Amino acid sequence: MSLLIKFVCIPAHSGIFGNEIADKEAKCVAHKISIGIISAPDTISIKDTYRIAANIAQKSWQRKWNEDNIGCYTHNLIPYIGTKVTFPQQRDKRYIILSNVTS
Repeated sequence: MSLLIKFVCIPAHSGIFGNEIADKEAKCVAHKISIGIISAPDTISIKDTYRIAANIAQKSWQRKWNEDNIGCYTHNLIPYIGTKVTFPQQRDKRYIILSNVTS
């Protein structure tokens, strides 16, 4: 199986903090690869592709979560995205409701 990857410029990213620096660094690395200063693999596995994409998405979501003003209280409770929140399984016995009570 082979994949065709196409890189495109997305103007909507302009104005996002740090994006111009990332774009400049990416272009610099791409240029170094094209002239042979840095080597890069010719192929990449599907598994690695998904892992890299998931990592990029998670970092992007985390940045948005950190910068957003909505959900500040929740952000204080759960500062990192992807954190699995679990609730205690024990019920407080003071609040058990009896459902089969006969008179």
